[in-house]
Amino acid sequence: DFVSGRAARALSAMSRGTTKMSDARGGQGAGGQGEDGVDAAGRPLSEEVFDDVLRRLEASDMSERVQLFLIDDPEWRPGGPDGLTASSAEGTSGGPPSIILAIPKAAMPLQGSEMGTGAKALAGLSVLATLTTTFAYAVTVYALNPSFFDAVVNEGDSAALVSCLPVFFGVLALQIVHEAAHVIAARLRDVEIGLPVPLPSLQIGTFGCITPLRTFPKSRRDMLDLALSGPLVTMVISLVAVGAGLSLTVGASAESLQSMPMVPAGLMKSSFLMGSLTSVLAPKIMLVPLSQPVPVHPLFTMGLTGLVSSALNLLPVGRLDGGRAFSSAFGRRSAILVSFLTLVVMAVAALSG
Repeated sequence: DFVSGRAARALSAMSRGTTKMSDARGGQGAGGQGEDGVDAAGRPLSEEVFDDVLRRLEASDMSERVQLFLIDDPEWRPGGPDGLTASSAEGTSGGPPSIILAIPKAAMPLQGSEMGTGAKALAGLSVLATLTTTFAYAVTVYALNPSFFDAVVNEGDSAALVSCLPVFFGVLALQIVHEAAHVIAARLRDVEIGLPVPLPSLQIGTFGCITPLRTFPKSRRDMLDLALSGPLVTMVISLVAVGAGLSLTVGASAESLQSMPMVPAGLMKSSFLMGSLTSVLAPKIMLVPLSQPVPVHPLFTMGLTGLVSSALNLLPVGRLDGGRAFSSAFGRRSAILVSFLTLVVMAVAALSG
């Protein structure tokens, strides 16, 4: 998510000047900072200095040509040369110090430009594939229902597939909510984002979307808010859907239960969260053998899919929402390491079964 093109990078500049208001202004800063790298309100002094520099930039004619960012020093190394060692870091964390990065206003994120014809074609194919896999997922949710299976397989009645549409549209609706939350957060933080590209999944219909950044967030906090907005909103709505689905399942008539999706009872016990919700809202299901299919309201399957999709998006990997959030909170160095370790653990878990 940094500068696109070598020419733009060559025109960037880094300032390793003071990060203390007392040094920058020749006296005690307005915040009443101490010697531990934070002001009286607990705010890092580097942010206070950065805000002061931004105000001065906006008041000058340079604001239309230069954009500034507060980042960790990318050239810092533990035990490196003077000026780049841990001793120069602000505070007592022992990590890299904060610096101010200046780049041309024209510099954009790597995905800052609009998609070309080939990319648009691939995005269109991805949309079609996602619609297909999501509908296939909705069908598999009903596959364990004897009435549905008999109608579709034995009688060839394709009209029975209409019963899958609530799950199909429900899963897509949750994904739309996810992206809508990103759009709202982006507007609130004055960040431009591109059109999301959905990723198909044979297991849950869709893994989510890749949302390109068209402009840089002004701070790590803005990036963190943007990254977490989608998954958190979707998880809350999905939890409500799961709870409502379990409640409606318990109160449904025998006739209604015959037309509902069916899932193995073990799915209700697959995690502490699902087990707790089921124990409270539908305790009798917890007594059913793990392999026995049980009918559930479509809202339950929609909510469960939304929870799984959000959890996958929160993995601290690459440019997933979780990867961007982790990078915003802990820096790119830590994010690269954690991303690699996460992929290794996932690969080992997949190969070992």
